[in-house]
Amino acid sequence: MDKMVIGEFCESFPPLMDGVGNVMKNYTEEMIKRGHEARTITTGNREAAEYDRAHAISYTIRCRMFPLPGLKPYGLVIEDIPFKKKLNAIDFDLVHAHSPFVLGNLAKQIAEKKHIPMVATFHTQFREDILGIVKSENIADGITNLVLKHYQAADQVWTPSDWSRQKLYEYGFKGKVTVVENACDMDTPTPTEHERYRNEGLALANVSFPMPMFLYVGQHKDEKNIRFTLNALLLLKQKGIPYRMVFVGEGANKQSYEEFVQEHDLAQQILFLGKITDREKLKALYAAATLFLFPSKYDISAVVMREAAAFNLPLIFLAGSCTAGPIIDGKNGFLTNDDEQEYARKIEWIIRHPQAIETAGAGAHHTLYRHWRDAADEVEQRYRELIDSFKKNYHEF
Repeated sequence: MDKMVIGEFCESFPPLMDGVGNVMKNYTEEMIKRGHEARTITTGNREAAEYDRAHAISYTIRCRMFPLPGLKPYGLVIEDIPFKKKLNAIDFDLVHAHSPFVLGNLAKQIAEKKHIPMVATFHTQFREDILGIVKSENIADGITNLVLKHYQAADQVWTPSDWSRQKLYEYGFKGKVTVVENACDMDTPTPTEHERYRNEGLALANVSFPMPMFLYVGQHKDEKNIRFTLNALLLLKQKGIPYRMVFVGEGANKQSYEEFVQEHDLAQQILFLGKITDREKLKALYAAATLFLFPSKYDISAVVMREAAAFNLPLIFLAGSCTAGPIIDGKNGFLTNDDEQEYARKIEWIIRHPQAIETAGAGAHHTLYRHWRDAADEVEQRYRELIDSFKKNYHEF
């Protein structure tokens, strides 16, 4: 089959810890494995260049981004001349915008200039992000309407779940939205590998005697409901329940969470490991954890849910959230109402019933685990069909 030239566009990409960047990374690498030319167009600084060198990544084209207060690690994107020259030299067949903002708009400009199709994926509840910055419903609505024009301009709009498809319609989008589910890059470990990873993870978490270990991997910001998690953990401590909670990641509100831990004398229970880009270390933490705490009402799709499923690690969600959509309480995860005390009580019940953890973990692996190898088959087919259809319609026109 003919080689396709694909561009994946988004401000977020490793070493930034972000689910959307993880999706884009795996789209790019899976297309390259299939013999296509795929490039990631993203942001980055010196740390990003070092990350690319350390991981033998040669497919990125990066422009600079300067973090802004309240948005860190995201911020002002600068498209300089060398960056634009590199882009203009590539004869793309299709561009895929994973963000509706600066680089998503750049993808749209390239599609219009080169007369090629554009896919736009709705990954995050951008209206909520906008509202958090402008603090005005009316202004947020106005900006949301402007952002929706990005999706209206796309030849295809994708999103990772039925819930997020409905959310985009609630925002006012008019058009077809295709659900293309996410996946993960972690293989299911053998029993021997799992035990080795588990021991490494316990060492990373500084757990030297038997106790429940809880995990969170992702952005450290209020939209992820981390304050809810911290308050529930404080309740567990007040009841005298031993545990170790490990937070992995970075974000605009991380310092305030660390201050909460100090103020409430939780340093013996809660550990912040910061950003971890070493996938082997992340696997170790997944293998060592008892339960993944994920009360986020913000996420549309959580790649960490599928990563955890590779290690039979169940998550505890809030009922009614997007990511809780495929969860049956006790079967492939756990659910509670949006109440810190109930969340804490549920965690306590779970750790006192190890068979429930085993059952939910096995169910998570059976129903939620999906590798990018499988997801990329679908993506490749959709890309090719869109390119062929676009060329046919363009020539007929």
